[in-house]
Formats: sequence, structure tokens, C-alpha cells
Amino acid sequence: MKKLLAPFSVVAFILIGCNLSPKNNVTQLTKTETLTTQTTAENTLILNNSVGDFKIGEKISAKNYTIKEDAITLMDEGEEWTEPIFKISANEEQLMVLKPKFDFEANIYTKNIGEIIVNSEKFKTEKGIGVNSTIGEFIAQYPNYKIWFTYIGGDRFVIETPDLNIKFLLDEKDYKGKIQVTGEETPLNIADFNPTAKIKNVRVL
Repeated sequence: MKKLLAPFSVVAFILIGCNLSPKNNVTQLTKTETLTTQTTAENTLILNNSVGDFKIGEKISAKNYTIKEDAITLMDEGEEWTEPIFKISANEEQLMVLKPKFDFEANIYTKNIGEIIVNSEKFKTEKGIGVNSTIGEFIAQYPNYKIWFTYIGGDRFVIETPDLNIKFLLDEKDYKGKIQVTGEETPLNIADFNPTAKIKNVRVL
């Protein structure tokens, strides 16, 4: 059963079923394949539907970066499946991961970008928030925020703002409270996080 992690539909951090299982259509790769290497682009802005030169819905391509095709194996509620991914890097630093969009009618992965997971602090929102920004920095720029936990697709701690259609993923090691799950999204108290807690990934889809 292909799962889209609520409300990310991501890893994602990202439930639709009825025999539409992508794992039946994915060939697991045994090695990575380098497609293209060029110079690094200058666009480093995170927007609602794009990161730098990469935009949701567009065809997956290297653009001005190095791109490596790979695959990951995921497990949720005892079910395991494989997803193709494309790692984007420059100067041997991984910048982000592109996940292709899944076509549920055709039961296959397309060649278009369905999700972007940012790994590098080089990419930021218009207000300067990105990977390694602290919770305090996020709240200072986006005071209208909410922070919550989901078990869908693995444990995830998320801080977000209605100002952006973007999920900012936090490190679970920075959470010191006790979670009492109330649903797919469990609200959390900011006081239960280390004051120096940082964003570890940014998810755009």
C-alpha cells in the first residue's frame, strides 16, 4: 500500500491504497548512477512549490547540478516498499532529494517532481529560514505557527506556518516531552523542545 504521509500529501518525512501499490513497479537499484555534472546554480530560494531551480510538477533533470538516481526502502505499519529518489549535489555536498510523482491510475512513478526534501542550509525561505535554523529563529519570522508530531511514515516532528505550504522537520532528539498520540497529527508544546532545537530538513510538495 503506497502511503502519502499526512498531511504531507511527504518523509516524508507523507493514505491511499486499494491495490495501488508502487512497490510492484519499482526496480530496486544496486548502485547509484551519475547522470549529469555541471556548475552550481545561484538560485537558493525555497518557495511553496519550488526549491532553487527545481519546481514541483516539472520533469526531473540535473539542471546545473550533479544528480544521482538511487532507491530507498521504506516500512510503515509492517509493510515495506521501495521508492526511487534523485539526489541533487554540488561540490560533493548533497543539497536535496527529489522524489518522483506517483501516478495512481497507471500505478507507476512518473518522470516529474512530486516532492523535494532540502538537506542543505544554503536554501532558505524569503525570510531566511531553512535547514539548521533554530525554532526561535523560525518563530521570530513566522509567529503564526504550529508544531506537531505524526507517526505516519515514521516518527516526525514538524513545525509549520499557514503563511507557507512547506513542512519544516525537526530532530526528534530535541524533543523532551512525552507524546500522547491523539491522531495522525498530535499537537505539541514548544516548551517541550530544547531551546536550541534546529530544523533538520525542509519538505516541499
